[in-house]
Amino acid sequence: MKRYHLVFIFLLSLAENAFGQSAALFFQSADIGNARTDSSIRDVWPQKFGKYMRIKYTNGDKTKILKDSVWGFRSRKGRLYRMYKGEPYQFVVKDGYIKYYYDTFALTEPTIIPVTEARYSATLDSPIVFSKKKARRK
Repeated sequence: MKRYHLVFIFLLSLAENAFGQSAALFFQSADIGNARTDSSIRDVWPQKFGKYMRIKYTNGDKTKILKDSVWGFRSRKGRLYRMYKGEPYQFVVKDGYIKYYYDTFALTEPTIIPVTEARYSATLDSPIVFSKKKARRK
C-alpha cells in the first residue's frame, strides 16, 4: 500500500512540472495581460537580502538582474508577484482594490516564525499600504 502512495506522489510531482506555467518577467503592469511569455525562463526568485533577482533558464544558465529594474514576475507555479521597494508581494485582484500577500517573520519569545500579512493598493501601479481604507483613498 505504501509503495502505491510513493508511486502516486512521484507521478503527481512529474505532472506538476510538466503542466506548470512558465515563469515570466514583467517590466510594467500592462505586461501581465500579454499572452506572450519567454519560454526559456525556467524559474525566477528574488534574493531575500540583496538587490538582485536570480533567473534560471531552461538551458541551465543563471543570471542576476536588479530588483528595481522589473515591475514584477510570475513564478513557475503561476503565482503573480509585484516588486515594491525591493520586496516581492503576491497579489490578487479584488473588487475596488488589489490585495497583496507579504511573507515576513514574527518574533515570539523563544523562536522566530514565518507569517503572511496582507497589504493593499488601489491599482496595480499605486503605492502599497496597510489598510483597504487607505488604498481606496489614494
